[in-house]
Amino acid sequence: MRKFGLKVSIAVVFLLSSASLFSYWKGWFSDFTLNLGTELIGILITVVFIDLVISRHEQREKSKLRRIALRQLRVPMQRHLSLLFNMYKASVTAPATRSIDGPETLFSEDYYLQLASFDLSKDAPVIPKQQWIDYACHEVNEFRESLSRTLEKYAMHLDSEVIDLLESLLGSSFLSFLKQVPNIRNEGFKRSFVFFGAPGMKDMIERHTDLFSSLVKLFNSEMDQADHVKLSSDIWRNDVSPQIGSARSVA
Repeated sequence: MRKFGLKVSIAVVFLLSSASLFSYWKGWFSDFTLNLGTELIGILITVVFIDLVISRHEQREKSKLRRIALRQLRVPMQRHLSLLFNMYKASVTAPATRSIDGPETLFSEDYYLQLASFDLSKDAPVIPKQQWIDYACHEVNEFRESLSRTLEKYAMHLDSEVIDLLESLLGSSFLSFLKQVPNIRNEGFKRSFVFFGAPGMKDMIERHTDLFSSLVKLFNSEMDQADHVKLSSDIWRNDVSPQIGSARSVA
């Protein structure tokens, strides 16, 4: 709308200037038309300037509201990153040799390989005692609810890229799977719950981690360093739950 108004203003200025110039050369009301044209040009320049100031103010407000909306995702994303790392830590036999500080360095081929030995029936790193089955289901529900609340409350302040990522994560097959695992147990499925090595599971997990990594990357690119979603430097401490390999299948 503002671009259209700017184009109209420029067109009017051009026509008036042309008319003034034509009248001047023809000798008809030259002084009057030149003065009128000058005044109108001044008015239109003022209007265009005010329009630009208002547009910049609206853009700053839009950016501010977008940052507020994105900031609602910080805690849920940090918790989800911790969940995904802790599953990896509980699956490996020894700390990874590579440096891990966030999604881009966490989700490697080794991540998916090690998760193939992850047993959801083992104890999760929580008190009171709880199986990974229930703990993961609870964390997934919390994560999804946070994403839904953000979409419902702030969708008008988010661009299509963010909305698409949030909706895709809400529809993540991996999250849906973790939510349904307790039902498998409750139906009397008797054996260790080592699912992530089954055919198709790697692709499912990878699709989810790709989406999550994209959202974290976008978030971090717009936030101050202190607010970045990342992993701490002491993630491999074995006196902090979960212990390394604590949920690894012995089979």
